[in-house]
Amino acid sequence: MVNKMINIIKHMSLVIILLGIIPSSKVWAASISFSPQNSIVSVGDSFSVDIIANDFAELAGGVLGFRFDSSLLSLDIPPGIDPFWDFFPDPGSQDLLDTNIWRGVGFDVFANAPLTGSGTIASLNFTALSIGASQLEILPDSMFFSSIAELNPELTMGSVQVVPVPPALILFVTGLIGLTQIMRVNHKQ
Repeated sequence: MVNKMINIIKHMSLVIILLGIIPSSKVWAASISFSPQNSIVSVGDSFSVDIIANDFAELAGGVLGFRFDSSLLSLDIPPGIDPFWDFFPDPGSQDLLDTNIWRGVGFDVFANAPLTGSGTIASLNFTALSIGASQLEILPDSMFFSSIAELNPELTMGSVQVVPVPPALILFVTGLIGLTQIMRVNHKQ
């Protein structure tokens, strides 16, 4: 009887240890990404891209950095931290040595419970400066935390394709200007 009890306790202990070592599938599925992940914009366009936390069992805060091509895109204002992150939201700043990098975007919860599932971390507002393609990348030295441990989510890249203003649009606007001038001349006579 005693041996049977000892075997049951050993098996239960083994199961408890294995459950503690193997994280749930939700932790493995957690990721940080951009939304929209891929954008096509015209030169001169202003547009927004959100940094999204996806499928977290619990996300209490972190500090992240991101990279973009500053010769193609201009970050209009510092990142807007979502109001959910109520404890010392920090928009970060541009790296002094590499203008393609923005570091130190801080987010944390205080009054709110940690994020479970998915939600927005920050919104980035860009203006397209010139034609080309820019990768959007969360820097690998970014840190993410639950209330008890550091997390290691998958970091998903995004991209922005800046295209020229369509020639048909330029031709259409030029034609409208020409028609307006003809109408003015005819109206004066």
